[in-house]
Amino acid sequence: MSCGTPLPPQTYSQSFTPTNAPHYYQQPKSGLSSAQIVIIVVVLVAILVVGAVAAAFVFYAPFSLISRVSSTPGPVEVTGVFLAIIYPNSASEGHFGPAYRFLGFPGPMYFQHGQIFQSKFTLTLQGAESHSIDSTTLGFSGGFTLRSLTPTPPLTMAPGSATTFTATLQAPNADSRGSVTIDLFTH
Repeated sequence: MSCGTPLPPQTYSQSFTPTNAPHYYQQPKSGLSSAQIVIIVVVLVAILVVGAVAAAFVFYAPFSLISRVSSTPGPVEVTGVFLAIIYPNSASEGHFGPAYRFLGFPGPMYFQHGQIFQSKFTLTLQGAESHSIDSTTLGFSGGFTLRSLTPTPPLTMAPGSATTFTATLQAPNADSRGSVTIDLFTH
């Protein structure tokens, strides 16, 4: 059975020859467009401006805002900053917590002779009674000077209160290597 009669073979008047690509196809361009270049330039300029502002802040900021410490070797090396709370009867723990604590600064810090730097710490009064901080000095600190402690002792703290102190220290005028210990006397 068949569905009909077959068609006779046809001859075409023109032969078909394929072309390389249709007329609407464009080869991809290599490189960046001008819009992409503008965006890259703007981002790079913004990064440079932010870097310059940050460098200017670190270099020109008042000392009360930032402490200039170097990680490259200098004539004065501080291996650590510690707080020693001197409790009555030489107790190892009291109303401000452990008597001896590390105040931070990972790794050694380097300073020039006579350079001033700061260290901050917070004391929280535990217990139900007020206690006072009478005075501060430097102990076992190899020529360093305590220029100031803010807030300035003597002062009384209420139960449960916390006070942040800023110690302003000065490096010795001779080569030195060692730790700095701030002694805080209380009762």
